[in-house]
Amino acid sequence: GGGKSKKRSGGSGKKKGGGGGGGNAAAQRAAMLAKYQTTSVAKPVVEKAAEREVSADVPEAAATAASPGPPPPSATDAAAGVDGVSCADDDVANGGTGRYDLSRWSGKTPKTMLLEWFQKMQAPRPKIELESVGRRYRAYVVVVGDTKLELPGDEVFDKREQAEQAAATAALYHLFGTGKEKQPLYRMLPPAYRTLWLGWVSNQQTAAAQLEADSAAAALIERERFVDRLVDRPIAPWELSRSKRAKMREAADAAAAAEAARDFGALGDEEAAAAAAARQRQRQAEEEEAALLESAAREEEEAEAAERQERREAREVETGSRLQAAHARWVEAAAGCASAALRASLPISKLAEQLSTAMASTQVAVLCGETGSGKSTQVPQMLLEEALASGAGGTTSILCTQPRRIAATSLARRVASERGEQVGGRGSLVGYQVRLESKRTESTRLLYCTTGIALRMMLCEKPLEGISHVVVDEVHERDTQTDLLLLLLRELLPLRPDLRVVCMSATVQAELFSSYFGGCPVLTAQGRSYPVTDTFLEDILATTGHVLPPDSPCRVSDHGTWNKATFNLHRGGQASTQEWKEAGAATNPDYDEGRYAAYPPGVHAVLSQLNESAINHDLIMELVDYIDLNLGDGAVLVFLPGFADISTLYNTMSSSRRFGDRAAFRVLPLHSSLSPAEQSAVFDVMPTGVRKVVLATNIAETSITIDDAVFVIDSGRAKSAMFDERKQMRRLVDVWISQAEARQ
Repeated sequence: GGGKSKKRSGGSGKKKGGGGGGGNAAAQRAAMLAKYQTTSVAKPVVEKAAEREVSADVPEAAATAASPGPPPPSATDAAAGVDGVSCADDDVANGGTGRYDLSRWSGKTPKTMLLEWFQKMQAPRPKIELESVGRRYRAYVVVVGDTKLELPGDEVFDKREQAEQAAATAALYHLFGTGKEKQPLYRMLPPAYRTLWLGWVSNQQTAAAQLEADSAAAALIERERFVDRLVDRPIAPWELSRSKRAKMREAADAAAAAEAARDFGALGDEEAAAAAAARQRQRQAEEEEAALLESAAREEEEAEAAERQERREAREVETGSRLQAAHARWVEAAAGCASAALRASLPISKLAEQLSTAMASTQVAVLCGETGSGKSTQVPQMLLEEALASGAGGTTSILCTQPRRIAATSLARRVASERGEQVGGRGSLVGYQVRLESKRTESTRLLYCTTGIALRMMLCEKPLEGISHVVVDEVHERDTQTDLLLLLLRELLPLRPDLRVVCMSATVQAELFSSYFGGCPVLTAQGRSYPVTDTFLEDILATTGHVLPPDSPCRVSDHGTWNKATFNLHRGGQASTQEWKEAGAATNPDYDEGRYAAYPPGVHAVLSQLNESAINHDLIMELVDYIDLNLGDGAVLVFLPGFADISTLYNTMSSSRRFGDRAAFRVLPLHSSLSPAEQSAVFDVMPTGVRKVVLATNIAETSITIDDAVFVIDSGRAKSAMFDERKQMRRLVDVWISQAEARQ
């Protein structure tokens, strides 16, 4: 309130003008809140001066919080009754010698607590300065940097020691009673200074509540003014729909007819007819004006849309011409010649003309090609280069989906490298977008992304707006996202005649997908880039001379058979029961001796005792060692079922003296749970003399290409998601891979 006096008389600390202005301000503020009261803001209660008197048994702190705008309490009027401490209790606790007398206090004083805290924090010792206010004293604490910690109110004290203790209490309040991490340090203070602390807390809460109420009142007033402006604003005819305008005309006609009926008795027939004709002419004029306004607004919108379309087409033509010239220069440059030579060496290059013809005649095509034929890298480039050469680069935007993040990022980097660009760089035509990572610019014309990103694009108001081609790679995996994307694309094709779709895979049922898209053409790329020589388990055992240790987890368990029999003893006629175990035949149930007749006995010994469902890490390490010692250079790619086998083999090889030498071997894991940076490390080229060993799941089976991989060790096992009928839930099961996956 405005009743606080700025003068003090005789140092007594009494304030003048005790609250007349404050009461008026509180009454005005309460009246304003009552006018704009809503359910979200509590209506303040206006109390008269006589009603603010508090009885002796009511805590003064509660009365202070209830009254709007009270003056801050002084040291002699500190809040009582808070936290179970009253002024009378203080006098009793201090032996009646005064509230701030600490002669009978056995605990730590505020000053001691403050100095101990600074000593514990190894900070410079604070100073407590005194200043005289008449015959009384006021103190403040000075810390490092000449920072003053003063009392929150205008409290003054009769003695120096009381002022210093109060200043120390104020410093502790600044340190522990304010901010986000508050601590109830006041419970350790003497009763008088504890009450002083709680009084400051009450004043702070009251001020915050008052500020919140003022802000709410201001917001309500502003909202009311905004509503009044909206209500008073006249509605333009073009803002109304035809149905509303028709209803308004019907209402006006009904009102005019009622008025004419009322005035019919007062007016003659001629005067009534003239008035009706005038109203009819006025209504027709208003309708004609509204129709003209609506037509003008519609024509203006159509003109703006046509102008935007013209500007977009002109921009696309200009961009297409610029990209066409840049493509012509790139074709003649060294990068273009190298890319053409690389494509000519791949089997997919023979389908360039057929793909162009299929895209010109139909909207969908299915493309099949063996692993390593160059589908994922060359087919999107074929579509892009055809558009660039024809000058349609401004309207061409190709989206190539991949089932995994590492496939999208690695393919984008590989294609950008072939074109001599930096993926996602300025002026680059190639980019990628995966979850939590995107490298694309306005110049991007070929975007590699995951299937989930493509589904997000389908959720827009205009699905795949600006996309001219969609290349769906690895459709044979038939996961939920890929099937849903194909379904949505089939529904979108009739609405987008300009959209083209290419479905690609190495192992795919071409007839199934062709019939799904209405009998679309099927293109097949024959041949493979590199021949593969298969070496099977029995040949590896014969070459490496591997022997199964007795405690190997890959050995078939010998459970044996327990027998039990009872024997009669000769003496005493008693019977004795004995149990014994007969060793079982620890033999592989799938072992066929006649099948391996041409192999040495050591191979038979291992195969007859081998548990084929277990992954033999020792054999893998021996085989990698044999490759390094006897075969040529090249990286080794090891396929394992899951992350557990990868971690076990990685830790075993890293801790061994042979494979732990980073000057000779570099063992790298590859799993979907790794970060993109860790996954991309498998594509790095190793220095001379260092052999790279990649431990991967079936994530490396499709889409990605490790250029220096020459040797592949396939465990033949993979994790597959299956439904458990007994537990009624899906779970990952370690199963044998299919022949198609092995060929892939």
